[in-house]
Amino acid sequence: MEQRRLLYHLSPSGQAGFVLAKGSLTSKTSGEGDIRKEMVEARLVDCIINLPAKLFLNTQIPACLWFLSRNKANGKFRNRTDILFIDARNLGHLINRRTKEFTAEDIAAISGTYHNFKERFTRLKAEFEAQLEEETQLNALIAENLAKVKL
Repeated sequence: MEQRRLLYHLSPSGQAGFVLAKGSLTSKTSGEGDIRKEMVEARLVDCIINLPAKLFLNTQIPACLWFLSRNKANGKFRNRTDILFIDARNLGHLINRRTKEFTAEDIAAISGTYHNFKERFTRLKAEFEAQLEEETQLNALIAENLAKVKL
């Protein structure tokens, strides 16, 4: 239910990130499964990062980060339909028996995964568009040659 409340306050081109219990990924109580399904179908979910347990001081349960974007085709950051899932459950190290902490390298690995995904998607999209353009030109050439054969 939290996702719906947060989404309600998001501007038409807004982005949001929030921390939820890992159970938010699978729970079906209070219609949460339907809410997740609606969010995915509406292309609002940008990225979900699965975090390890013991990362937060006030709870030892595992959590996840949700990143939403109302307008994935805003031209500033992205233009994609995919959802990136990052599994960071095995990152971090214990600083005491109850608390885990990410190192700078762990954070760099997570953010690097996100940025590499974004760059790769942009590159693949440009390659695909170039291939479509080439295909259009070839189809026109084929049609032109077929017209000559029929004469």
